[in-house]
Amino acid sequence: FLAPYTSSRSQIDADLGRAIHASAAADASNIDPSIVDTESTYKTWLDGIARPLIADPSRRDAAVVQARGRTLMDRMRGDVESALDVLDAKSASYSQSTQGQLAVGAIVSVVIALALCAALAAMLRARRRLEVERDRFVSTAQDMFVVASMDGSFINVNPAAERILKRSRAELLRKPILAFVHPDDVDRSKEAMAALAGGQSIEGFRNRYQAADGSYRWMCWNCVPDLGRRLIYASGRDETERVAFEIEREHLAFNDIVTGLPNRASFLAHAARALTAARAMQSELVII
Repeated sequence: FLAPYTSSRSQIDADLGRAIHASAAADASNIDPSIVDTESTYKTWLDGIARPLIADPSRRDAAVVQARGRTLMDRMRGDVESALDVLDAKSASYSQSTQGQLAVGAIVSVVIALALCAALAAMLRARRRLEVERDRFVSTAQDMFVVASMDGSFINVNPAAERILKRSRAELLRKPILAFVHPDDVDRSKEAMAALAGGQSIEGFRNRYQAADGSYRWMCWNCVPDLGRRLIYASGRDETERVAFEIEREHLAFNDIVTGLPNRASFLAHAARALTAARAMQSELVII
């Protein structure tokens, strides 16, 4: 009795599953009512035909039940085919609409891409312009602008460095920085580089650099570290003449202009220091 139903059941399940899935994924207001009717018909066949025949195959009305089942099966097949035809038509309509939307989207994407390319090109031009201006400023500056590594080597220097130290760029990049520093300033310079390696910025640091002619130039440095790239960016001003003036001014303040001997101010300064030391040590002081 169940042969006509069991032979078609797998196909009915697949078709019904497709129909129910399509109705859930689409606009319910536009779905053909036969899909819902197909589901109720299937449940009727299952509850009223298949299960009763399985429970009692020898029942007297088996032929009537079987005929009723065949009618339900035919109706269900027709409903499924009709529903699938409707869904296929709507799917084709959705596909055309989607293709149109994709075409519009492609045009919009091209426009956006062109706009982004134009914006990127403008940004690159602006960046290049800034780089040119920066390079021009660094090249024409009177102060030294250098890029150094944390291990104490010049990576890049501007023309002012060559002019102040009277050394070529190749020579400055070839030797360690401390090779140009005055021996008396090496320890202080190492401490400053250690502070920079620790992330501290330095302002107004002075040390002496030896020029190619053997003379030493007093440099005043402002330095900023870049820990991420392990670099030091520094600007150095040549203050040799200023330091010489300060030394000369201090010398003139405590020495006679004509003879060069210590003057009254020098005597008073020395006497004050000696008196302070004598009081601290509770000792006597003799002036000859």
